[in-house]
Amino acid sequence: MKKLVTVLSVFTLSFGVFASTSFAASETSGTAQFSGGSLNIEVPASTTFTSLQLSGTVQTTTANLDNLTVVDSTGSGNGWNVKVTASPLQRTTDQYTLPENSMRLLAPTVTAGEGSSSESAIVTNGGVIDNSLGVLLLNAPEAEGKGTFNTSFAENALSLTLSPDTALAGEYSTTLTWNVVSGPAN
Repeated sequence: MKKLVTVLSVFTLSFGVFASTSFAASETSGTAQFSGGSLNIEVPASTTFTSLQLSGTVQTTTANLDNLTVVDSTGSGNGWNVKVTASPLQRTTDQYTLPENSMRLLAPTVTAGEGSSSESAIVTNGGVIDNSLGVLLLNAPEAEGKGTFNTSFAENALSLTLSPDTALAGEYSTTLTWNVVSGPAN
């Protein structure tokens, strides 16, 4: 019996030493701080409408637009909206202008960049752009629109309708203004 007690004592002592070292723990804490970036827009380059010869009837000419890119790196989750307006086309020789509401832009297609919010939440619109109201082209609601969004336009997305009673021959120009604003449009 003496032998049995000694063995048990050694086993208990070994177990006690093993148990005390296996439960030792230490903690490491960490922090991170992220500052917000900005809300930016890269607009399409200049474009040219297809030339046409006036025919004495209502005619339409079209133009293609390059991609538009919106980058929201603010980290705010406020959403954003893009509005486009165009000045009425003005003849370069004498500043004669075509009537407002002659130029239309089709709604674009939006593709989200890697890691960005879903493009399905962004509302797209098209419509008349050569008036004081313009078109609310893109609208990202709150908690959406975070990251990079590439917007592409269909072929001939920009159109200009000419009426024989107002269209004078000549070269015309216009300016398209693209505004990106934080927060969804109401």
